[in-house]
Amino acid sequence: LISKYWYADYLYAQGKLTNDSGDYVTGRELVNRAVKLSPKESLFWSELSSSTTALSLIAAKQNEAELSKQLANSAVTESGNAVSLSPANVNLKRDRASRLIDLSPINPNYIILARDTLIEAARLAPTEAKLQYNLSIAYLRVGDYTKAIEIMEKVIDMKPDYRQAHYALALMYIDTNEKQKAKGELEYILNHLNPEDVEAQRELTELGL
Repeated sequence: LISKYWYADYLYAQGKLTNDSGDYVTGRELVNRAVKLSPKESLFWSELSSSTTALSLIAAKQNEAELSKQLANSAVTESGNAVSLSPANVNLKRDRASRLIDLSPINPNYIILARDTLIEAARLAPTEAKLQYNLSIAYLRVGDYTKAIEIMEKVIDMKPDYRQAHYALALMYIDTNEKQKAKGELEYILNHLNPEDVEAQRELTELGL
């Protein structure tokens, strides 16, 4: 029994290294073998989902739509297994949300699952600014500007020097025609974070205020 678990760990480690090198086919085969030996390891399922996601995206680029969809469905199931095995693990939820977002061009419904996953993760880590930022972006992707703006404003309250949050909020304000608020966010970046921020300068110029 000990040797079986040791071998499963070995296969997982080798599979992860292989995935990191870009050989997702071999990496997935190795991690899948690890999962079969030790099916209750959440990290194994998460890594398997990672390689399956990559293969799905590659298939999509090669115009293999049906294969891409099948792989995407498998990746979502695998990441779901990982989260189910370790429901209090914020990192696994974050990884699942990231993969769902990556796969959303293949199935737009995945962005809803990503948002819901991030909501669960945010409940576990309510003061983590990056997580709240991603949740705001998820709401934005489903078209809920009110909620996206509300959360992004909270992100800035938590982390005033978060440049990406100020910039994202400025763009949201522009989209909702709140130009003075957008100007305030862009000026904050230039006055307090980086006076040479090219993107902020460009957006501020285009506002014409």
